[in-house]
Amino acid sequence: MNVTIDPPLHKGTHPVNNDFQTIESCAVLAQLKDDASLQRLIDLAAHASWRVRFAAAVALGDRANPSAVSALLNMLAHEDSEPIYGQAEHYVGAPAGATTIAATANPAGVPEQTIECWRRRGRIKQAACVALGQIGPAARSAVTRMCHYATNQKEDYAVRAAACQALGLIGDASAAPSLRTATGDEEWCTKTQASKALRAIEHASGL
Repeated sequence: MNVTIDPPLHKGTHPVNNDFQTIESCAVLAQLKDDASLQRLIDLAAHASWRVRFAAAVALGDRANPSAVSALLNMLAHEDSEPIYGQAEHYVGAPAGATTIAATANPAGVPEQTIECWRRRGRIKQAACVALGQIGPAARSAVTRMCHYATNQKEDYAVRAAACQALGLIGDASAAPSLRTATGDEEWCTKTQASKALRAIEHASGL
């Protein structure tokens, strides 16, 4: 199958208009089995557009190939270095299930890079955590970072929950203490995923 993919985003162009075809191609690449298509997804995991990176992370999870672990960890390291948690206190949100796009009231002078970080807050981390979980035991090198996410209250709940889920699927017994901590999380999804993951690890390890 031939897949046409746009080149990486050029500075100053609009991400949605320029990357739509690339994003769609990730879904096609997710279904292929050859090494070349896998490498293309790994390359796209470092794309300039976060929307493409998100699509690549989802696709790499579908491929569940251990060769993608390093790319996913690099993606998470990049997100950790970004100013994602400095969003202005005054902004307009949208309720769960809303079809409207939530608008943010950004203070004057905020760089576009920071605004884009706010827009994607937590999404790429969640997708990468899920992908690492889908890779399973071969993603053991991600355990330390997943444990950090699972117990860090500065992370969005979707990231904490995804990290807990990933730890259960990876199945490394060293994650048990962090998962026990996460079972006390105030957020329902996080503590539920932590409990499920802990049970799976304890059952597999005989703890």
